[in-house]
Amino acid sequence: MLLSDLLSNSEQFPIKTMHDLPPIEISGITHDSREVVGGNLFVALTGGSFDGHAYIQDAINKGAAAVIGECRVSISKVPYFQTGNSRLALAYLAAAYYGFPSRKLTVIGVTGTDGKTTTVNLITSREIPKAAASLEAPRTSHSANFAAEKDRAPTA
Repeated sequence: MLLSDLLSNSEQFPIKTMHDLPPIEISGITHDSREVVGGNLFVALTGGSFDGHAYIQDAINKGAAAVIGECRVSISKVPYFQTGNSRLALAYLAAAYYGFPSRKLTVIGVTGTDGKTTTVNLITSREIPKAAASLEAPRTSHSANFAAEKDRAPTA
């Protein structure tokens, strides 16, 4: 995927794309400089113990095609994009690169006091359509008596 396409397909992407971006093919995305292979986009993350910005040169030496980070750095070999939140940028980029897989998921929330386990088991076993088709309001003796009384004419 071209870097320009990746940046423009990333909805609400926190980096403004450049108009004169050369056609750079991106073969993958990583935030771990040890995993960079030729053509990868390297995203430098700042963590509690390590700062990914310290590994930008290592990533470039291993073949990173472009770099995204939060700090001001001087890089001339590959395009560098500065953003206010590289973790957020990584999330948007990964979603765009892999074709927004979460859009293909169905999410069902089950809440309440009783019946959650049974409901989840029915949903995951794909038995819910069968179970729903067989559900009918049970006629109890009370509801049958009520229906019979309702049909009787009032007596005076």
